[in-house]
Amino acid sequence: MLLFAIIHAFGSLLQFLNMELYSKVVLSRFSEIYQTEILRIYHNSSYTGFTRQSAYISGFLVFGIAISFYMINHYKNKVLRTIVIICLPLLLFSLFLGGKRAHLIFMVIAFLVTYLFSTNLRRFFLQIIKLTSILMLFFISIITIYFFYTPNPTSQFGKIFIKFDNTIQGLIAGEDVTSGRVYLYDYAIELFKDNPITGIGWRMFNELTFGFLSSTSGSHPHNIYIQLLTELGIVGFILFIIPVIYVVIKTIRLLMSSEKILNNGGLWKSALQFSLFTQIFFILYGFTGNLLTDHMYILIYVFAVSITLSAIKYSKTNKNHL
Repeated sequence: MLLFAIIHAFGSLLQFLNMELYSKVVLSRFSEIYQTEILRIYHNSSYTGFTRQSAYISGFLVFGIAISFYMINHYKNKVLRTIVIICLPLLLFSLFLGGKRAHLIFMVIAFLVTYLFSTNLRRFFLQIIKLTSILMLFFISIITIYFFYTPNPTSQFGKIFIKFDNTIQGLIAGEDVTSGRVYLYDYAIELFKDNPITGIGWRMFNELTFGFLSSTSGSHPHNIYIQLLTELGIVGFILFIIPVIYVVIKTIRLLMSSEKILNNGGLWKSALQFSLFTQIFFILYGFTGNLLTDHMYILIYVFAVSITLSAIKYSKTNKNHL
């Protein structure tokens, strides 16, 4: 997974550094419809690399960054460890090239939540104090940058800064900063009201919104919780959300006691940190993304959950009780 993320990072970097070469080698291999979409995204200062959507490549990069961060201490080979350390800035820079606000924000929150629970119960309150200090420094830094930084509109950091600034200004002015998602939310809620118990049917929202935002295709709600309520009703929503919450709680309990109840606790701890990070990111990004139909996200989420289930089974095999 890390190697896959690094390859995608190089694809994004190629597009950023040499669009002409990228067009000949990579872009030409996409269909005309996807080429048009990639170029539209490119002209909006976002880079898709080997994918057709900046949301896809940003997802690969977020999970690659998490793997690098949590597993770096377990690479015993010095050469491999050095490569990972070198590639981590590349992954971060490529994530900035994707230009996705949600991925950056939700990644930071997922890291902070995972950090909060990466300790035992005795040290939990000390961890809260540390996290509070980190957040205060973070917000002070953000506020300082916001008021004193003059963005360069030609640099990628400047473009990201301008996007966030436009978002903040739009929120203050009461404008729609969701790229049209509000209209999808409103329509989905109206459909939910028509059939609240069992919903309108899986993927039917996409069928009913053909021509809604695009003349050539339909759209998903860009919010998995609204999508579940609309297409599967209250019944489907409950059947989905209960296991999601249950696994998060189990992961937190395992993570906070990993060194005590699991042999080779350091490796298990890192694996569970990645699992919790992925689950938190999935839950947060579910408010703005199509994670149930963008298969890459749901597959990585299932992989993360499998780590927690494996840890539960391992602990029981060694006659340890949660």
